[in-house]
Amino acid sequence: MPHPLCYLLVLQYPLLELFMSFNFDDYYPTLAKDRQLACIIKQVGPCSIEAPKKVNLFESLCRSITFQQLAGSAASTIYGRFLDLVSCQKENLCPEAVIGFKVHELKYAGLSKNKATAILDLAARCLDGSLPANEELHLFSNQELIEKLTEVKGIGPWT
Repeated sequence: MPHPLCYLLVLQYPLLELFMSFNFDDYYPTLAKDRQLACIIKQVGPCSIEAPKKVNLFESLCRSITFQQLAGSAASTIYGRFLDLVSCQKENLCPEAVIGFKVHELKYAGLSKNKATAILDLAARCLDGSLPANEELHLFSNQELIEKLTEVKGIGPWT
């Protein structure tokens, strides 16, 4: 089970788990200055969360769009069908694999019209450079990323 402190960090900095790869131990002195966090750190010990080795922002956002307002099992089925339709494994999902599809074709996977439109908008914005590439994510603050991402149809501040 992940360390409770990790949950607090990810809740405070939602994009942290997506693209930051660092040692949480380096941050304990700063975090321990907060009285409540200091108690948690003392009770539960070191953070056990591991940052992903390779981030795929496009895949993460496609998955988030698909899962919005759906039960987990239904969303998983639809997302699996979507990946099958575009002939990709989730690790390899890229805008180029999606951009050639039409909304009605993506609906065959079970996506709603709005979700299919959002995924196509996301793909177009990734390809035209409106959104940063995976390698550029660290150059932006959370707020800058949120501002860029929320310009995409179907992506809001909580996505």
